[in-house]
Amino acid sequence: MLKEKAAPRPDGVRTAVLAIFATAVAMRLVHFAMSAANPLLYSPVLDEAYYIRLGKSIAAGYLRGENWLFFMDPLYGYLLGGVFYVFGDNLTTVRIAQILLDSLNTALIYAVGVRVWNARAGLAAAGIYSIYKVAFFYTLLILKTTLSATFSLLFVLGLIKTAEKEKTGAWIALGAMAGLMTYLRANLLLMAPLAILFYYVIQRPPAGKLFKQAALFLIALMAVLSIGMARNYMVSGELVLLNTQTGRLLYASNNPENLTGRYNVPSFSRPNPEDSETDFHREAERRTGRKMTVKEVSRYWTGETLKFLLHDPSSFAALIFNKLKGTIGDYEIPNNHSFYLSAMFSPVTRFPLPTFAFALALGLPGLAIGIMRRKEALWLLVPMLTIFATVMIFYTSSRFRMPAVPFLLIGAGISVDVILRGFRRAEPIKTAVWISLAAVVLSALSLSVPKPEGTGNEEFFLAKAYWRQNDLNMARAVAMTGAKNYPAQPRFRTLLGMTALSAEKYAEAEKWFKEAISVNPRDADAWHNLGLAYLAAKAPEKASQALEKAIALDSRPESLFAMGRAREAMGDRALAAVNYRRCLDALKPGDRLRPLVMKKLQELGG
Repeated sequence: MLKEKAAPRPDGVRTAVLAIFATAVAMRLVHFAMSAANPLLYSPVLDEAYYIRLGKSIAAGYLRGENWLFFMDPLYGYLLGGVFYVFGDNLTTVRIAQILLDSLNTALIYAVGVRVWNARAGLAAAGIYSIYKVAFFYTLLILKTTLSATFSLLFVLGLIKTAEKEKTGAWIALGAMAGLMTYLRANLLLMAPLAILFYYVIQRPPAGKLFKQAALFLIALMAVLSIGMARNYMVSGELVLLNTQTGRLLYASNNPENLTGRYNVPSFSRPNPEDSETDFHREAERRTGRKMTVKEVSRYWTGETLKFLLHDPSSFAALIFNKLKGTIGDYEIPNNHSFYLSAMFSPVTRFPLPTFAFALALGLPGLAIGIMRRKEALWLLVPMLTIFATVMIFYTSSRFRMPAVPFLLIGAGISVDVILRGFRRAEPIKTAVWISLAAVVLSALSLSVPKPEGTGNEEFFLAKAYWRQNDLNMARAVAMTGAKNYPAQPRFRTLLGMTALSAEKYAEAEKWFKEAISVNPRDADAWHNLGLAYLAAKAPEKASQALEKAIALDSRPESLFAMGRAREAMGDRALAAVNYRRCLDALKPGDRLRPLVMKKLQELGG
């Protein structure tokens, strides 16, 4: 059987790599420029909003980030904090940095491709990634997706070099990098044991040598993770290795109400990650009838997930099938943001450029050939198995599978190389034919997976983004469409009320908020905004009653601040001060509301 060797670099390879890098930068900058009218770029939601708040807190000098355990992986927040500290909190700086970083991924793809196959495969893979339009989309999001791809590529490249050179210091550095990756995305911790396993399979080192190198690698890994454990112990008194959202994510992805294979919170929880963390904690304590620590709550929901899966095999099978289907499908399943909503504002992402179906169609045959012919191609399975396991355990989504795309494209590069060699008679033409046939079948399979049923998130986030930009007409139009398409979701009526309130149409706002409450009497957002409508309409007594309902459902700082204003308007300065102090206690470091609350307390002499 033919054995491929890395081809010597021709004089033009460096020029080709630079040209691919420049193409990647240009395509991503064009997408950025075309997306200027996208209001979602100026209205961070869910995970984005969390990381921006965390970054601002860190930039302000609060190096712990938060006063409690991290429930999301913190490294991205610290990186944002560094950028904000040096350049200010302008998100354009972050997006430009991510564009450059993602463009640099093309060079990393080439470097890995050369080591597992040859220069032509590396160049082909890098070239495809430079115009892979889903990658454009993620560079503009304040999420860790782009960095996850970069870290994964750097780790695999470092792993290959470390395995080849076998230096003690290299294993220590690699272990430290694995620790950093874990703080970026906890699921990447799985790459650590897979790295040791594939090192043994590929290099076959003596047992003593393997044990020593694995020990150095793991000691360095745990040394880095111990920093986070120490920080968590300082803020909570609990020894927590990683973040606290594992149990919540597991149950949200695998529960009797959600067999879709996607992330979807159960009926007792709100969708916002921080609100969801609170709701899962409250529900766990309600079910157990006792107070629980954050660590105990995560363990409880992990147990509930396992109980459900073990006692309902048919549901388990349905989940696995749906996760597989969603993972191989060309459709980019949204999570926080939608690629297709972004494409409404950026024509370049509507060009016939490579998508996931293309990467899968050429990538899988190339990986198969690569593994059969060169054991070095097995290194590509370290990140790919990590991503696949993550999806099967948790849920399928566009941003979960995105870090696997560079490695699939290296497989595509191998396919391109083998096909070209076949047509040039450098190897049997039948191999090229089989790859082509397999690509057609896989592409058809990927494209045949139907688009999942909508959740309303896209319409809601877009309408709210328009509202935040004070484009009330567009906000109202999109929210009305959402209310019509998703009548059981009160959030669209609440948003219509917020739009009316911004236009100082207080009676109309009250009507929409009350409609939202009639759909869901426990909607804290609707009660809170109803209170704001009454405040604006100079009806503080009614505002106080509505805000009491909101605070009973969710004692969030904004409602406490509004209650303080209502009490002030009623002439009750003492109770106003009490609510302002409660609001101050609930605020996070660096929250924009803090100066306003402090000013109110000073005015009240508190």
